[in-house]
This record gives sequence, structure tokens and C-alpha cells, in this order.
Amino acid sequence: MRQGTGRLVGRMIGMTAGVEGCVCGSAAEANARLREFAQGRALWTPEALAEYNRLRAAWLAACRREIAAAA
Repeated sequence: MRQGTGRLVGRMIGMTAGVEGCVCGSAAEANARLREFAQGRALWTPEALAEYNRLRAAWLAACRREIAAAA
């Protein structure tokens, strides 16, 4: 592991705590769900924005898990 990487990974792992609805197995799967949801939307209701934020949080959590596993 490169110098300083452990501290960054540790912070990223801590940021995943509390992400609800994170059921995606991989970052690629979470990314696909996020893209599918956002595709073609021109108008964003508060409910749609909330769902987008939930999917984005799941994607970020999946990315962080993969980064931590690779470190």
C-alpha cells in the first residue's frame, strides 16, 4: 500500500456507515442501476431526487468497498 493510502481508505470505509438500501453487489451493478434510473429524465420531482440520492449513496458505498478490498 502506498504511503497515506491507509488513511484515505479508512476514511472512505467510515463514510459507508449508515447507507440504507445498499443492496448492490458491485460498483458496476450500482452504476448500472443509477444510470438506468436517471436516463431520459428531464424533470426531477422531490421523490425522484430522493431515490437518485439513495442510489448514488449505494453506488458510492459499493465503490468504497471495492477500493478498501483492493487496498
